[in-house]
Amino acid sequence: MKNIYIRCDETTLQLAKKLAENNSRSMNKQLVHMINSKAREEGIVIEEPKLELVKDKVKIHPHGLESWDANGTPVETTVGLSGLVGISKLDSDRTSND
Repeated sequence: MKNIYIRCDETTLQLAKKLAENNSRSMNKQLVHMINSKAREEGIVIEEPKLELVKDKVKIHPHGLESWDANGTPVETTVGLSGLVGISKLDSDRTSND
């Protein structure tokens, strides 16, 4: 949603308020309605931009891993909350009492 700011004199403001009131609309909705109505009346159409889906290129390690840590060591990526935690196998090995 975008904003439009309109400068006008007091008379135009009062006319806009009366128009909106007579059509049971807010001033904002009335102005949007009037712009759209006038555009339809004059055959003005804005074409929506076509979105193209572009697949991101992901660097794939030969063993199927998709990323590397700061030292260049391959790391498995996990989707979801577990991926955000960032606990590696090395961290869990250090904390075990074995």
